[in-house]
Amino acid sequence: MRVRIAIAACAVFLLGMGFLYWAVLLPVGKGQPQTVIIAKEASLRFVARKLKERGLIRNETGFRMIARRQWPKVRLGEYRLRPDMTPLQMLRKMVDGKVEAYWITVPEGFTLAQIGSLLAERGLATRDEFLAAATAASRLDTEFPKPTGSLEGYLFPDTYRLDASLDVSETLILYMTQRFDEVVWKGLFKSQAPETGLTLHELITLASLVEGEAKKEDERPVIAGALMNRLSTGKKL
Repeated sequence: MRVRIAIAACAVFLLGMGFLYWAVLLPVGKGQPQTVIIAKEASLRFVARKLKERGLIRNETGFRMIARRQWPKVRLGEYRLRPDMTPLQMLRKMVDGKVEAYWITVPEGFTLAQIGSLLAERGLATRDEFLAAATAASRLDTEFPKPTGSLEGYLFPDTYRLDASLDVSETLILYMTQRFDEVVWKGLFKSQAPETGLTLHELITLASLVEGEAKKEDERPVIAGALMNRLSTGKKL
C-alpha cells in the first residue's frame, strides 16, 4: 500500500514538474514580437490572458503561478516581448522595468507639483526635475504666447506615450504644451476670446481659479460667471 502511495506521489510530482517545464520554462518559439502595455489597473490575471491571446505564453495558469509573488514589483509601461522568450524571461523584463515606452495619464486639474509627484511615484523623474523643466518655458517652440514664468495651467491633461530613451520630464512637457496648443489655443481660445475680451493668460488664470474653487462639476459655470461679473465691473479677483 505504501509503495503504491509513493508511486502515485512520484507520478503526481513528475506530472507537476512536466507541466511547469512545458508552461514556464519552454518558450512558444514562433511568431512575431508583440507590444504589451502594463497599465496601473491591469491585474495579473488580465495580463496573463493577454499574453496567451497574443501567442507569447503557453498557459495562463503557469504564468500566474510564477508571477504571483513578483507581480507587485512589475513596472508599468509598454514592453516588446518575443515568442522565443520564456515566461520567466518576460517576467524578469517586467520586474526590471525594461520598457520601450511609458504611458502617463495626467488627470484634469493637476498642478505642476502634482504632476511632478506623479512622475516621482512612478520612478520616472524627481519632482524637482519636473518643476525645473516646467519653468524653462523660453526653450519651448510653441504657437501660443508663452508665459514668462512657469507653465502652470499650460499643460493639457491627457494620456501620453513617452519613449523610454528620452528625458521623461522634458518630453512630457513638450507633448502637453503641443496638446494645449491644439485644443486650447487653436480651438477654445480662438473661438471664445472675442466674446470674453480676455488674453490667453487671463483666461488661463481664470480657469485655474475656477478649478481651485469648484468642488463639483456643476459648480464651475457658476463660479466662472461670478468671476467674469467681477471683472466686468472692474473689481479685482
